[in-house]
Amino acid sequence: MNTTLTAPAYSFVQFADDPSINAFMTATNQTAQGGLDWLLQHPLALWTAPQMKGGLLAYSLYCLYGQGRPNTNFTILKTSSGAINDTDVNRMEIDGQNMDTVTVSPLEADDILKRVATWNFFKGDGFNFTIPWLKRRVMRFLTGSGGASGRFNNTVPVSVQVAGRGVTITVASGPWDGDVIAALTGLLEAGHLHLPTMYNFTLKGVLKRPTP
Repeated sequence: MNTTLTAPAYSFVQFADDPSINAFMTATNQTAQGGLDWLLQHPLALWTAPQMKGGLLAYSLYCLYGQGRPNTNFTILKTSSGAINDTDVNRMEIDGQNMDTVTVSPLEADDILKRVATWNFFKGDGFNFTIPWLKRRVMRFLTGSGGASGRFNNTVPVSVQVAGRGVTITVASGPWDGDVIAALTGLLEAGHLHLPTMYNFTLKGVLKRPTP
């Protein structure tokens, strides 16, 4: 890969002795070289690069791959009735209602976004959905910090059970972070991961490895 300009700007022969034009061409080449250096340090198509983060990561993934930042933020409405002896005195009128909201934070971490992109665009497993395909996707999500294609020897920690249109994924305890498990659960429920639409996917509670 070239790290310098292959076709820098230059002045025509009749203007070669003009200091103003030469200065303009020099400044143009310096600006172009600076842009090239930035692009080399920030490979927009490579979302696993450590330089790709924040708004730049979200922008490049959306513009190049159509992958938006997953957001599982939702609000739960809790209704409190105003029955007698149900609340403190003078806190709520009789037969009144009070709507309380509990907001669940969105999954906005760059690490999670990179894992989602790797799940959706990794081509090494092929395009045919199978149980081994799904287990490798789950293991890659759990072990691939920063969206890297995590190396794993097997998919034994992941088990898959199919009942009708329901697919239950169970993950054994391991070195993966609990937040990653929670993120995977929310992403599966919200439909942010590329999976066959005719099935419903759920992630079951993490099981402990059996002791020998």
